[in-house]
Amino acid sequence: MIDDALRTALADRYRVRRAVEHDVRALLTLMRQLAEFEGYDADFAVTEETLLAQGFARDPPHFHALA
Repeated sequence: MIDDALRTALADRYRVRRAVEHDVRALLTLMRQLAEFEGYDADFAVTEETLLAQGFARDPPHFHALA
């Protein structure tokens, strides 16, 4: 359990928000790193264009992300 002092310190340092189009490059980097860690990087086929089209150009989007 996180005590109140730590919770306050983390809240002052980090903000969680809905991802926006500007975050696509960072999201893709994190997704590639996860694919490498999980051992399926050879099959990883997501691109910036895919993320933009499926996450930000559709209503409703195919996915939601937090940054």
